[in-house]
Amino acid sequence: MSRPTTIRHPLATLRQALNLGRAQLASRLGISRPALEKIERGRNIFSAALRNKVFVATGTCPGWLAHQQGPLHTADGYAMTPAELARWEAWLEVKLPAGEDQAVPNAMGGRRLGPCYRRDCCPGPERLLIHGPLDVPRTGIVAARRLQKNLQCEQRRQLCNHLIDRARGIAQRALATWDDAEKPLWELLGAMDKHFPNVPPVADPTEAKASVIFSQPNCSTSKSRKSRKPAISARDSSKIQ
Repeated sequence: MSRPTTIRHPLATLRQALNLGRAQLASRLGISRPALEKIERGRNIFSAALRNKVFVATGTCPGWLAHQQGPLHTADGYAMTPAELARWEAWLEVKLPAGEDQAVPNAMGGRRLGPCYRRDCCPGPERLLIHGPLDVPRTGIVAARRLQKNLQCEQRRQLCNHLIDRARGIAQRALATWDDAEKPLWELLGAMDKHFPNVPPVADPTEAKASVIFSQPNCSTSKSRKSRKPAISARDSSKIQ
């Protein structure tokens, strides 16, 4: 008979530190309570994507969630407490009015890094700038939050573009060294199907447009020639009659 483990899951430790129930934390992460329970019990994997969700929703250091080195702390190095969660969530709940805000936040920056901050564990300052609460004048809070939203969208585009470039490089190397690269390439495709099921491939828009043009080179000209009819003058029409 196996002994029950005494190692607490990091999410269970986080909930205890923040005085949150499973349903409360699950709602913040956008998952169901049973799903959170399975993760805490080790039945489902605690993925990097979910650790990032915890970081974005609560401000918890994703490095600590992965390795549990040292005390539980925020992404900028302070002890994780309900007050820290309230500070983080108050910043996320800032309402952004509709339309573009032309104001530019002045003196924007984060607070001083805490005593638990370690560069090999905690997110870098640029990531804190994109997600965390910022020290700005009260009149510049809305402008700072809008700037953060824009930076987050740009970060996502950069990440996706980087992924496309990496996949292109992998495919080119696999073609050049097929005997060595065929097996890992199939394993990579299998992993992609596992994480992103039922997602069809999308061709590059530029290449797709070029393929359409070159596949039917005379399509438009032939149609235009058929549609053009020679004009018949009054003299020619009289001859026909």
